[in-house]
Amino acid sequence: QTFGKLAYFLVFLLFLPSVFDQLNMKSVSNPIKGMMTSIFEFAPKIIVAVIILVLGIFIAKVLGTLVKNILSGFNVSRFNKYVNFGDNKESIDIPVAVGWVITTLIGIFFTVQALNTVNLSVLNQIGEAIIGYLPLVISGAIILALGFIGGNLLAKLINKSTGNAMLAEIVKYLVIIVSVFMTLDQLNFAQSIVNVAFLLILGAVSVAFAIAFGIGGKSFAEKQLNKFSEKIEG
Repeated sequence: QTFGKLAYFLVFLLFLPSVFDQLNMKSVSNPIKGMMTSIFEFAPKIIVAVIILVLGIFIAKVLGTLVKNILSGFNVSRFNKYVNFGDNKESIDIPVAVGWVITTLIGIFFTVQALNTVNLSVLNQIGEAIIGYLPLVISGAIILALGFIGGNLLAKLINKSTGNAMLAEIVKYLVIIVSVFMTLDQLNFAQSIVNVAFLLILGAVSVAFAIAFGIGGKSFAEKQLNKFSEKIEG
């Protein structure tokens, strides 16, 4: 219905200047002719941009699904435990996440190309800004993923070597928090606020840890150190 109404108004406007010309109303027909000329010059760009966008979304979905199926075929999901919080192993599925990332990146590239095809200065600036910011997003995502993986690996290593699950969880979340702040800094997201917040959180955690072990947790700390020493000697 929308395209039908649009076609109706275009045909109506196409014949309207001839009516005003017959009535010798050039002051009305000339602006309409100029507007129609601009529309017909601009319409092919819009059509090409829509074709590029539709084709790009289709290609992005196909490639994203292909990558997801390939990773699922190699049973990459068995590594999900390294990129999740806590014991919920199904919160993030690596094949699905990677497929979604591939689909999004390819879709963004085709969207920017469609904006460039229209050749409007505002849209071109938006496209350039998106492409310029995209490497920061990719590097930030890599930092965040490495933080999750590194935190989980360190937690498992500490838990296995010391038998202290609480210490392992603390280390894991500290690594994840550091990676989150590094990601925000990489994205240039209010860097001064992020840096100050990180220092405050790190200082608060250090003070709380020192007070807990220095005042109320002497016996607990002694037991944990003895346990760690026994494991090393054994």
